[in-house]
Parts: sequence; C-alpha cells; structure tokens
Amino acid sequence: MDPKTEKKMVKEMKKMKKKELKELCQNLAAEHSAVREKYKLVEANKNRLEKALFAAIDAKDQETAEIIRSKMGVLKDDLERLAKREKALAEECELGSRVSKNDYEGKSSAWTTVGAWIIGGATVALSGWGLFKSHKAFETGEMVDKGTRGLAERMSGLFNFMNFRKN
Repeated sequence: MDPKTEKKMVKEMKKMKKKELKELCQNLAAEHSAVREKYKLVEANKNRLEKALFAAIDAKDQETAEIIRSKMGVLKDDLERLAKREKALAEECELGSRVSKNDYEGKSSAWTTVGAWIIGGATVALSGWGLFKSHKAFETGEMVDKGTRGLAERMSGLFNFMNFRKN
C-alpha cells in the first residue's frame, strides 16, 4: 500500500468511534479468513488439475491437456486476484489494529470535550453575570458586586499563570 493511501485510511480510521472501528476490524478479519479459505480451495483445485494434466500428457491425450490448461489459466488468474485481495485485507487489518491500539479517539478526548464545554459554560455564565451587574450599576447607580469582581480578578491571574506555563 502506498504511503498516501495509508495516511488517508489512518485518518479515516482515527475519525471513527471505537465501536465502529472494532466492528470494521472484525469484518476485515472475517473477510480475510474467507479469502484465505477460498485461496486454499482454488489452490487445491489447481493442484488436482496439474495431476490430471500430467496424466493426460503421459496418455498423449492432447484435447484433454488443452482443456485442462485453459482451466488452469483461469485458476491462476483467480489465485493472483485472491492473493492481491488477501494482501490488501491483511494491510487494512494491520492498520485498524494499529489505530485501535494507539487509542486515537479514546476516553481522554471525550473527557477533554466535556471539560471544555463545562469551562465554556462557566465562562459564559460569569460573563453574563458581570454584564447584568454592570447594567444594573449603570441604570440604578448601585455599587458593583465586589464578589464577582474579585472572582474575575482571581480567574485573570490563573489564566495569566496558565499562559506563562505554555511559553
């Protein structure tokens, strides 16, 4: 498999959910074993025809030998096709197992998404509360809620610290 196709397949598999990826790997493994069984069956038929061909050549029966040769040509084509398909399925199974072992989309990414939504919701709520208080202070002339202001100042310091750690 060329690297470009491999990268594309890995990218698609990374996007899949774990359950879907597991089902895909199971389907690929089942198809791979079915192709392998078919390959063994065709190879056995080819070996049987080879014995019949040698028997026909020894008996100097040219008509039977030609018929057997044409059948063997078809079987050789089938063997080549099945061998290519088996190789492709083996590579896809290997990619699928590699992607599932690396756990590209796992529990950590799901929890990261949940955490981001919680932090985003809290930020929106805090911003809305601050806007409400500032509007109330502007309209009625009341004092700004110092508790909210203090919380915002502490959060600002925390965000500055987190940005410092990134640099």
